Amino acid sequence: MRPHALLAAATLAAAVTACGGDPAAPTATTSSRGALDAGTDLTTAAAPTRSAGRIVYTLPAVGAGDIYVRNADGTGTPTDLSNNPAHDYAPSASPDGTRIVFVSDRDGDPEIYVMNADGTNQTQLTTNAARDLSPAWSPDGKKLAFVSDRDGAQEIYVMNADGSGTTRLTFDGASAFSPTWSANGRQIAFESSREGNDEIYVISATGGAETNVTNDPSSDDDPAWGAKGRKIAFSSERSGDVDIFVMGADGSRPTNLTNTPSAYELWPAWSADGKKIAYASIVPGGSQIFIYIMNADGSNQTLLGAGEEPSWLP
Repeated sequence: MRPHALLAAATLAAAVTACGGDPAAPTATTSSRGALDAGTDLTTAAAPTRSAGRIVYTLPAVGAGDIYVRNADGTGTPTDLSNNPAHDYAPSASPDGTRIVFVSDRDGDPEIYVMNADGTNQTQLTTNAARDLSPAWSPDGKKLAFVSDRDGAQEIYVMNADGSGTTRLTFDGASAFSPTWSANGRQIAFESSREGNDEIYVISATGGAETNVTNDPSSDDDPAWGAKGRKIAFSSERSGDVDIFVMGADGSRPTNLTNTPSAYELWPAWSADGKKIAYASIVPGGSQIFIYIMNADGSNQTLLGAGEEPSWLP
């Protein structure tokens, strides 16, 4: 589904332009977007439609972009954290909420950087002529999984949170992307196109055998492992468009949460308590790409504002 991700970046620039460049537009509203399958085994959410915490996200602009933060309940004004003329994107908040890792091309090619949660102390972690992408924190905050084509193919790597001790995990020669850690830190899920379409695989955090947990002829992408370890949210084309699904960590019982034929939904991200999922929604062919928040069962889908690639910041 990487083509859809590219579509997202292109259409968000149009969306921001259409909104006059205001990262807060439009204001948050509540939406009832599609019915859900009944009787599914999901982490249920409390009644309120909003969740505590903050959302860090990418707000691309024409030729560039920055990492922003805003309250998950829609209050307040979004804040530009990275504030750099280069393109900054793919933020991931550390489990303790003190740091944000992200990708930037300010060094001339995509590298991984880290900054404090208030945007200070921006530090480059990787220095490689290849592309280093899609960073994700381990649950203890000591490691980062990421994607790099430094060895000729786009594979999954792990390094220490200070950029040292890089280890390659996958060796398949296919395009891998979107690593996400299990709650106990022992496994990493990721997407790969090795079988001709995108599937979600699980591998030990130290490497070894890989298991295809989706095994579907449609593309399955953007895995996000829930904080309690039992569920993986992901985006999939198996519904005929692109929706957010959730499944057991072993691939069992995939369930469509968004079910909106008029839009593509991408980049699911769990809140720390497992009760909410943030995601991005795109209207194909239009200039509509915005972040929504919903309960973990798909109910109470609420528009937060323009943006993509959300990550929860406690």
